[in-house]
Amino acid sequence: MEELIQKKDVSNEFIIKGSSPIYEPAQGGLGYEIFRSLNLNKGKTAQIFVEDGIFDSYDNLLQRCTRTAVYLKKKQLKKDDIVCLCSGNELNSMVPFIASTFVGTTYASIEPSMSDDDVIYLLNYIGRKFYLYRNSMRKKLKLASTNPILVVN
Repeated sequence: MEELIQKKDVSNEFIIKGSSPIYEPAQGGLGYEIFRSLNLNKGKTAQIFVEDGIFDSYDNLLQRCTRTAVYLKKKQLKKDDIVCLCSGNELNSMVPFIASTFVGTTYASIEPSMSDDDVIYLLNYIGRKFYLYRNSMRKKLKLASTNPILVVN
């Protein structure tokens, strides 16, 4: 039986190797890069919501992200704080993520269609400092031992 099993060294046979890219991240970090990219694409369409017929431009997206970042900064969030979004896929779903990169905080997202037990577990586990959520999430958030701060309608 052991004669049938043969070990073959394939460590280099199927691996394609090239030169290692040289990547140096920008001094400002991810938030800086996203801000720069949004500015470079002003006047262009950032996202389209076919169901509603809404076209959102990079200009408007940058304005909403900047305003949200200023609001988060006023709440004195620090690098180790977590901004958590509890909302479905909609026009402003990416705003808290981008705003949190501008401020330098950590971002987490929770799917609102999850069961109550799963949402409660995750909310208690991440120990957030700041929540953005839809009114439909109010019941689930009240069941968790957290104090949501902002309702997004």
